Amino acid sequence: MKRLLVIIVVGAFLLTGCSDLMPLNNAPPSSIDQVMAYKKGNWLVINIILADANGAMTTANGWLYYEITMSRFDSLSKPGFMIGRVYLLYDRGGNISRSSFRRTKVDRGLFEREVTMAPVARISYSVFSQNPSGRTGKIRVTLISEDKRRLKGEETINF
Repeated sequence: MKRLLVIIVVGAFLLTGCSDLMPLNNAPPSSIDQVMAYKKGNWLVINIILADANGAMTTANGWLYYEITMSRFDSLSKPGFMIGRVYLLYDRGGNISRSSFRRTKVDRGLFEREVTMAPVARISYSVFSQNPSGRTGKIRVTLISEDKRRLKGEETINF
């Protein structure tokens, strides 16, 4: 009788969407599915979602490098001439592990969905090499996986 009760309780958790009991996917990643970056106060918060060969969200161990840039048109010495330049605002690298990935909900309302993501960084604007002079920039992320594959992703960010 106790066994039946345990089976019913566990089954009820699984059927009601209690996905915290289910282990995270640890299949090797084949791509960086999404780079998420958003402003929170004077901070820039960056997260990533990885996907395996079947497109399912997964976790990974490896080395993660990221850089934040902005583009700007600068005047040349001749009046009326402009040149587009890319400025590196911040870059960093470090280890990432499967244990840093979490299952969480993102977005709201009809767009709310559950994802498996890893926090990459929470960066104060004060550590940038210069203040962003535009509204947007880019974040580029490179993951070197355990099997030495380079996975790349990027996202436009709003300063």
